[in-house]
Amino acid sequence: MKSLHLLAFVALPDTQTDYNWVRDEYFAHWDKAKKEYSVPYFPDVTMGWDPTPHCDIKSEWANVRYPFMNTIKNNTPENFKKALEITREKLLSDPNGPRILNINCLSPHASTPCVQNVITTQIISTLQCNLLCVFK
Repeated sequence: MKSLHLLAFVALPDTQTDYNWVRDEYFAHWDKAKKEYSVPYFPDVTMGWDPTPHCDIKSEWANVRYPFMNTIKNNTPENFKKALEITREKLLSDPNGPRILNINCLSPHASTPCVQNVITTQIISTLQCNLLCVFK
């Protein structure tokens, strides 16, 4: 089983919720899902969440529904790399478990998660490095 997105399982309590807090909450969900689900669970690693490009800037802010939702802050290349490293460790720690993960990294103007274009190259390098390690 793969989640559509980790936000289906982790609510963002703050207007700008810290990436590492979201990561830790999601990993707690993953641990619970592995025990409760009768099928393999494929984890989700996200680069962030910010649907605000879809909001009308004249509207009053309220965390009500998409695209008026809380966002994830502090989604740096370093924090994304750490999330990938933890995911790799968790996947490899279960000798009978799947070696599959989902990476959520859509463009900020297509819908949902985003990362500044200036750090895209760093993210791709991190992603390539860590994906090679997942399947060793």
